[in-house]
Amino acid sequence: MTTYYLTILFASITAKFAEVSKGKYKDLTLDPASTHPNRLFVMLTAIILICVAGLRWGVGTDYWSYANNYTGYLTNWWGALVNWNEPGIYFIAKFSSWIYNDYVSMFFLASAITIGLSVRTMSKHSSMFTFSILLYIFMGSWHGGFNGVRQYLASAIIFAGHNYIIERKLIKYILVVLVASAFHTSALLMFFLYFTPLTRLKIKQLALLVVGTFLIFYSYDIIFTVFANFRGRDIGSSAYITRDVNLFRVLVSLAPLVIYFTLTSKRGLSKRNLFYINMLFVNASLLFATSNSAYLARVGIYSRIFTTLSFPILLNFRDKYLTMLIKMLIIGFYALYWYIEVAHSPNLSNFQMIFSR
Repeated sequence: MTTYYLTILFASITAKFAEVSKGKYKDLTLDPASTHPNRLFVMLTAIILICVAGLRWGVGTDYWSYANNYTGYLTNWWGALVNWNEPGIYFIAKFSSWIYNDYVSMFFLASAITIGLSVRTMSKHSSMFTFSILLYIFMGSWHGGFNGVRQYLASAIIFAGHNYIIERKLIKYILVVLVASAFHTSALLMFFLYFTPLTRLKIKQLALLVVGTFLIFYSYDIIFTVFANFRGRDIGSSAYITRDVNLFRVLVSLAPLVIYFTLTSKRGLSKRNLFYINMLFVNASLLFATSNSAYLARVGIYSRIFTTLSFPILLNFRDKYLTMLIKMLIIGFYALYWYIEVAHSPNLSNFQMIFSR
């Protein structure tokens, strides 16, 4: 766990420097009045997270599956493209082999894309960059990529392209979804994020969301049949598919909504603000609806990362001391959640770098 602790420490320091030095460096690509974090320290933050993730060895449930498939990715990349069989990982493997022909280069490049896109997006859209980085780590979006490599790649692409939803640029967002689907077919479902409202949810909309949640919750057999027909094969009936999601995870997804309803000021929220707040409802709905299937619950990967941008908007209190107190409580709560998840997972807690190979 020492590697994790040091990573969190150094990433927090560089992220904080990115915040406090944002006005001291001229950035010709930004408006002079911009409050974007300093790009140098944003890059350093990303590099720290990328290097630890990309140079891991044997860490993550699916690590050896990807490592063993590496040769197949190199030889079958053209067939994967022609058949559109999630060719993204094949191209990453092929490209990385030109740099260094070893599966470790594939993991490093995948981590660089996933984390690089995520950190860049947070730096552009978060008003509390350090806070967002800590949430990114503690909510599991960082170490989650150690397991579901392809799906987290797809999630990072959707996250990076979500601005097209807010700007209502349908064609461009469809292209983002298609690129993401090259890494994981489930990204096609994220087309429906385009219809996330940019206004405060009304009672009727909340009621429809609740109804939709329960419809999904009681329709697993139909969903599994549709998935099997779409993929052209039976998805099986393993314990993973039918395993319940930890109740703690569902409660974690509800925690931001408690703050929204009890503490957040509803006045002066922009369309962008409301989109991020509404994504909290989407995330909670998805987690609850899929709570009886760990397989289906992976769709929450796409919505959970938006919490890193939603939380700073929730803390729009006039009292800066209250803001600091709530931030500390949130970080403490999610740090505990992170520790329980990582420390009790042998595939994550025993962290090794590739140099130990």
